[in-house]
Amino acid sequence: MATPLIERGHAPPRTLDGIEEQYLFYLVSGSVRKQAQHFYNCIFEPIFNIPLEQVCPPGLHITLGIFTKIFTLLEEFCHQLDLELAFHNNDDGQSSFCLYSQELQKLQMYTAEILEAKQSQQNLEEVATYMVLNLGESHHITMQFMQQSAERAQSVQQLEAKIAASTRAVKKGFLFNEGPFVKELDKALQGFGVHRQQYFGGAFVGNHVHAALKVRQSTILSV
Repeated sequence: MATPLIERGHAPPRTLDGIEEQYLFYLVSGSVRKQAQHFYNCIFEPIFNIPLEQVCPPGLHITLGIFTKIFTLLEEFCHQLDLELAFHNNDDGQSSFCLYSQELQKLQMYTAEILEAKQSQQNLEEVATYMVLNLGESHHITMQFMQQSAERAQSVQQLEAKIAASTRAVKKGFLFNEGPFVKELDKALQGFGVHRQQYFGGAFVGNHVHAALKVRQSTILSV
């Protein structure tokens, strides 16, 4: 069983000298891979003989990574706003967002209509059944209610088909960059000269990140 941390304590920070020392111990012991754990897995010499305190952190790439992470979260938040906006959008354009919004609103309308239609159909069926029992199937009033019930059942089937079609369309969603909020976010970037790389998954360039992090630009992005 492994020794608990409270007993063994934290391992000291690694240094090049320590790695070389453990590597020599590993060589002297016969270079048995199965015993590598006893030498802190130092089974090769360091690739670069440069003291770690002399290694300069890549500031540009660190900034790029942090900015990309934060911007991705901001972009996703804008996309969620687009999804909410789709319920209230009245634009009859042909963009994927507008088409998605139209189908979403249709789906809401059809859902409300089918609930009412089913309730009406049930009421008509109950009345028609009552008429059959009391007046007989051939009575003109009974036949009228049966006809209305059949027509309402047909309406329910048509609404079910419309709901299925709209549901399929809504499940497809819309293009991420065609949502109004996401588009405005992209316009804000372009407004202060930041352009994402077209052929590299929309990646940013380091210098563009520095431009976007200026006080004025970051304020624009945050509002």
